Amino acid sequence: MKIPLIYIPRAIPGNAVSMMRENNFDVEVNPEDRLLIREELIKNVKGKGSVICQMADRIDREIMKAAANITAMIKGEKASDCLNPEIYGA
Repeated sequence: MKIPLIYIPRAIPGNAVSMMRENNFDVEVNPEDRLLIREELIKNVKGKGSVICQMADRIDREIMKAAANITAMIKGEKASDCLNPEIYGA
């Protein structure tokens, strides 16, 4: 079974990425240590299976539309904050 690509907009601390790769997850991490602008996030989430965001990443309605194939979006806070339908129109 092919595991969908996991996209990480900004490096996360610790060994989580190496553990995912060791377990055959296909992980793409933004190589720059900065928050991505909205247009970059829209471009980069297309075609990904999951996104691991940080609390500072702003996920709006357009980013959610671009991420139509994503089955999981994980944010540093509560998942309900990341996927609030009142905010994102999901």
